[in-house]
Amino acid sequence: MTFYVSDETRKKTTRCPFDFVCLNSKKGPARESEQPRCRGLGVAPGEGLFIRPAATDDCLYLNRFGFGHYTCQCPVRNEIYSRYKV
Repeated sequence: MTFYVSDETRKKTTRCPFDFVCLNSKKGPARESEQPRCRGLGVAPGEGLFIRPAATDDCLYLNRFGFGHYTCQCPVRNEIYSRYKV
């Protein structure tokens, strides 16, 4: 599945080290459903998106939030969650 986000959102996302891989998801043996690289869990008002990250390093938008929890400040990933609820 290909996810679409606004051009404005893509322009705001200036620090993506993964070349917008979240915009394309694929089903595979490790995935039960189609979803972006990091699994969205819900919105954290004022903090971004609660996620289950695919990896905890190399992403400049990933923030530790308490013990074992993470938030994502990536404009693209947040719009994907807002539009598609994944």
